[in-house]
Amino acid sequence: MPSLLTHRYLLFFFTLSLTIHFPLSAKVLHLNDTTTVVNAGSYIRYLEDVESKHSLNDIQSPIIQQQFIQASQNLSKGYTNSTYWIRLDLRYTKTAEAQQDLSHSHPKEIIPSNLWFLDISYPLLDNIDIFIVSKTGPITHIELGDSKPFDHRSIPASSWLTPISVPENETQTIYIKVKSTSSFQIPISIRSPDNTANFYQDFQIGYGIYFGIIISFFLYNLFMYLFFLDRSYLYYLGYIASFAMALAAIMGFGYRYLWPETPSITVFAIVESITLYCLFSLLFTQSFLHTKRHTPKLHSCIIALCVVCGVVFFVNLFVPYQIGVKLVAILTLVANIIILTTGFRSLYQGVKVAKYFVLAWTTVLIGGVLFALMSNGIIPSNLFTRFAAQLGSAIEVILLSIALADRMHRLENEKKTLEQESKKALEKANIKLSSALDDVRKGSKL
Repeated sequence: MPSLLTHRYLLFFFTLSLTIHFPLSAKVLHLNDTTTVVNAGSYIRYLEDVESKHSLNDIQSPIIQQQFIQASQNLSKGYTNSTYWIRLDLRYTKTAEAQQDLSHSHPKEIIPSNLWFLDISYPLLDNIDIFIVSKTGPITHIELGDSKPFDHRSIPASSWLTPISVPENETQTIYIKVKSTSSFQIPISIRSPDNTANFYQDFQIGYGIYFGIIISFFLYNLFMYLFFLDRSYLYYLGYIASFAMALAAIMGFGYRYLWPETPSITVFAIVESITLYCLFSLLFTQSFLHTKRHTPKLHSCIIALCVVCGVVFFVNLFVPYQIGVKLVAILTLVANIIILTTGFRSLYQGVKVAKYFVLAWTTVLIGGVLFALMSNGIIPSNLFTRFAAQLGSAIEVILLSIALADRMHRLENEKKTLEQESKKALEKANIKLSSALDDVRKGSKL
């Protein structure tokens, strides 16, 4: 009996030691020559480093490895001061077709079959450290993030692209260390060279079309303002410009094309552009719906909120980004509530152009809400939620431009009607006056 008990204790401690030194194996992302793109969200394991104190050596220790959590989707943690460590294991296996010796070469053969691209497609991350751990060679350390000038990155893309060579039939471990003052979103994909080229070509074309629409309607409304000199067009121009600037800053285009050497401008561009977006939205609502005449109480609320916008714009010059972005989030929420309430109230009172206004603002609001929920980690980060704001804004710009044109058409018709009525009234008055003068003449003759 003592001997059996001793064996049981030995077996228990042996099992415990295996558990400590060999943690539950992480999911391995398997790649082969037919793989084009894989969303790596469900393959990663992550660790929250609240005090930002761990180094790579600490992270690789068996005890800390036990603390990693298996993710089920892309990480989305909202606004946090913590540093996050992410582990991703890749394994590449060459297919039988690729191993055959082809008699005719192809231009694509110059690209190594084991070359892949790690794509972190959220451009507002401040500091990204990528560690590629090799079993045979030294550790490769790559530093990225929007806290560095744009030309610091090896591949000139708006997101974070890193080429990775995965040895055949070996498991390669990648550690990613991320710390950021912006919303913590880590959408990770592994792409083949072909997929990377095609995806980012389509990405550039898609955004080229989007900004082409925005610029076209900006110029159209600028022309309409110069022709009619109506303040609604002027406020709408400010709205379009501020929204486009905010989106360009959020998506990394401002960082890439406008201020590549001064990345610190990005955080100011985001919060100040959104503040101006709120201001011009409110002014446009006031002018477009004639709130002073139709909804006087809401008109006073709009005036007060415009003053708040001015205060927030000034305050954001001095407060940290995390405080500023929360201020503009609250401001945007309140402004949109007031704007929509005004729109529905005007619609109820029979303001004809209000139907366009409500429909347009509803589309952009839905897109903005989805993006805000994703940014705060409430809903998952995916293709639809990341681009909901752009889709909503494109539809909104078109609808409001139609609404402005319809409004001016109605005003012109009303003006013509008034002119015709005035002309008829004047003719009647002239006839009466002429008749009265004739009567006076006849009376004087008598």
